[in-house]
Amino acid sequence: MASAESLTYTKMVVDESLRMHPPIWIFPRAAVNADTLGGYDVEPGSSVLLSPLVSHHNPRHWDNPLAFDPYRFTPQAIKERPRMAYLPFGSGPRQCVGNFMALLELRIIVAMVNQRFRISRIPGTELRYGSPVISLRPLQNVMVTVTPRERSTAGPRPSRRTAPAGPAACPHHS
Repeated sequence: MASAESLTYTKMVVDESLRMHPPIWIFPRAAVNADTLGGYDVEPGSSVLLSPLVSHHNPRHWDNPLAFDPYRFTPQAIKERPRMAYLPFGSGPRQCVGNFMALLELRIIVAMVNQRFRISRIPGTELRYGSPVISLRPLQNVMVTVTPRERSTAGPRPSRRTAPAGPAACPHHS
């Protein structure tokens, strides 16, 4: 398996999945200074709600926002978009502390599962959310078909525990 950093397309798929279905749909914050947001005056101490779900589906930042398109996350597309248009884990000093670990795990799991299986949603089933609390959850189970992928016939894979024989195996071998 390639290193997680080299999984460019997998990273784009994970980012697009998090754009469409962010793990947390709303972040409560308190205004520190007086400001104006969307034409409304906000006083210090006022509650402000930031919604990644709304931002991630805003057609001002995303063409056809309800369509799944991993190419929204090419390096060029990222440069052309406002920085705060994509924030699945929040932003700044209060962003999720597990952000980097979650992204690393997601990329590796998605790559490994898709390497071994083909996953397809059963026709006629749709993803609909129930009433959100903290995270978004499907209203009902999302039915899928999981089919094993054909294995390559390029020959047996070497065991991870097999080391080269002889002195070349270790530079410190005497």
